[in-house]
Amino acid sequence: MKKVIAIGLTALLVVSLLVTTLFVGQALDLSALGTLNATTPSSINDELSLTKYDITDKDSAKQLVYALEFNPKTSDLIPFMYHVWNGSGAAVLTDGTNAETKLGVDVVAGVNADFFAMASGAYGVANNMYVSNGKIATDSCGSGSNQLAFDSAGNASVVYSQLGYKIIVNDSEWTIVDNNVRSSALGFINKRSTTWSNRIYYYDSSCGTKTDSVDPGIEVVVTKLNGTDLVVNGILQGEVVEVRKDSKNSSFDPDQFILYIKNDSPLKADAEALVAGDKINIEVNETSQTSKTIMGNALTTIPVPMQMVKDGAKLVGTTSFNAYGLSLTESAQRTMVGVKADGSVVVAICDGRNVKSNDVKGFTLDQAAEYMLAMGCVDAFNLDGGGSTQMIKENSEGTLENVYTNGRTVANSLLIVKRKAVAEELKTSLQTLIDKADTDYPTTMPQSVNATYLEAKALMASTKAMPGDFTNMISRMESVFANDGNVYENIALGKPYTRSAVHTGNYADTDNKELTDGVMGNVGYGAEWVGWYKGSAAEVKNYATIDLGNVEEFSAIMVQFLSDAGAGVNLPVKFEIFISSEDITNPQNFTSIKIDTSLKAILNSNQEPGSSPGNPPYYIRELQNAFYEFDGTISARHVKFELTQTHTFNFISEIQVLKPEAVVKMVEDESEPEVSEPEVSEPVVSEPAVSEPEVSEEVSQEISEEASSAVSADVSVPDTGDDTNTAVLVILAFLAVTSGAVIYKRTKTR
Repeated sequence: MKKVIAIGLTALLVVSLLVTTLFVGQALDLSALGTLNATTPSSINDELSLTKYDITDKDSAKQLVYALEFNPKTSDLIPFMYHVWNGSGAAVLTDGTNAETKLGVDVVAGVNADFFAMASGAYGVANNMYVSNGKIATDSCGSGSNQLAFDSAGNASVVYSQLGYKIIVNDSEWTIVDNNVRSSALGFINKRSTTWSNRIYYYDSSCGTKTDSVDPGIEVVVTKLNGTDLVVNGILQGEVVEVRKDSKNSSFDPDQFILYIKNDSPLKADAEALVAGDKINIEVNETSQTSKTIMGNALTTIPVPMQMVKDGAKLVGTTSFNAYGLSLTESAQRTMVGVKADGSVVVAICDGRNVKSNDVKGFTLDQAAEYMLAMGCVDAFNLDGGGSTQMIKENSEGTLENVYTNGRTVANSLLIVKRKAVAEELKTSLQTLIDKADTDYPTTMPQSVNATYLEAKALMASTKAMPGDFTNMISRMESVFANDGNVYENIALGKPYTRSAVHTGNYADTDNKELTDGVMGNVGYGAEWVGWYKGSAAEVKNYATIDLGNVEEFSAIMVQFLSDAGAGVNLPVKFEIFISSEDITNPQNFTSIKIDTSLKAILNSNQEPGSSPGNPPYYIRELQNAFYEFDGTISARHVKFELTQTHTFNFISEIQVLKPEAVVKMVEDESEPEVSEPEVSEPVVSEPAVSEPEVSEEVSQEISEEASSAVSADVSVPDTGDDTNTAVLVILAFLAVTSGAVIYKRTKTR
């Protein structure tokens, strides 16, 4: 009998081995890349795996890839962007160590992230905005970029973000004319001052403990009030405590920020006149309406200008892929991040250029995309690579160490951290604001206040929230209180329209959607603008007619124009608004409700003296947000906008048809709906029809980064003793036990 059992068990083990081997081989299909030689898996903890893949590609070259995988929707781990000194560089290991000591988070792994400037005097300055721990870490105000955003529940979304900033000093907004351009006086968030312009530089704890100002100037020290911070869709409230003259690289406390103004800035006199006790508020607004909620709720965002995979399809090699000057055929070290349909996150790096291991070639961008597809990613992105490629992990002693590094300092790091408990004082501060809303609005509440109020209550009940979520929500609650009564709903958002022919070059109307896509333009130009070209005619009339779908009531109109007469972009000499609820093919059915001939006069008033002797006056380039509020409400289905044009171009980025926000009726607590955890089962959302962001001329991008050489360093890879797949052993053991049980039962029965 024992012999029969032994023979049966042996046979089943052989079959199990074959089946398991086939299963493991099919689990990761790398045939599009080449041949998978070996897989070396390990576990950093129960929720995070690290796997090394040894591949021979189709060109017979060796490839080595290290991949981290976890699911932030089902685990206690969350992606977390961080840099200890925005404005200068640091290695990923330094970032991870500082995140633990300064923020108190438990870092378990990480890689390098965004591209950055490599020019002398600007080295290490990140190219793009990102959110870290719920607050804005760095930005060049007015620039836009694609972001992979994660909320604290682990939900991922791909959106285009372009933040607008207002700096309000004692109830008056500060603006500046710099290089013929009028814009918000606030220009840069935690950027080194030598690289940029005369607009204001903002520095806070994301920059470290000192400002990155290089030349002597005015440094205004401001204390943050009421638990607020610099967050998307929020308001940072501050009070001046000191004005430092001829100051640079000066210190500040963690609860303070500093506004730095260069000595040659036209704002110098205004800054010097500030005194202790003056109030300075900074308002931040996501200008892309379709991204507003996602960016407002983001705990962390990763700048992702180079999307390789979208909705499960490879973009590399198609017209939709922008390589930003990188070669499609060059092999290099790569850093990649992607998200699977179930919310799992894959963070991977590959060796290359024979830097760390002999004969390792490195991926092309096409190979990187193929690899992320093989890993199951529905959305995947190429991050900074080449000599910047780095990965760290926590070892068995709980200490962070390098898995792979070339020794370079980088702009920021994508860390994987354990969720951190929220301090009681933060919860108390937010609850105070919730109680204030209950008191101020006992029977009815404006919709904008109510929406944030409900999010705040959900946050209080959440078991996954991080401290940054509370700082973010406190600032947003203060913002909705400050803007109460000044909020409209844009009923034209996403609505179709007809229009006259527009320019077919850089400022065409992509998919005939840009005028109502919710993305506002900025003074730096960009794909958001739609341009009407006049040609040789003395005067032309152009139009756009929006179909609201049904007869709707509204009370205001907002149209955003760009004024840059020096470049031939003028305001219309006449702007007329018509409405109709009937057949719009008959012009007689339209009724004029507004005629504005003042825009040209506004343009003519914006002349400035020449920039050098003998030069004629020049025009200022600036935004003109034409806002028309009507007495009472207007009812219509179709709203037509007609521009009378006498100069080369008229530029419009967005048309909004506005109605006052709704009022929500409040109910007694016992009848309020139960506040539940945010839904976590949704897959990654890739926002449709998002135009590629233009590369700012102000930013010295690290586009040729991956072509630079790297410094050698040791590779630390988990040692499993051999190349045997741990998963095979586990499954074999399970099948062996199961097989033995089955044979024993059958034998006993017989």
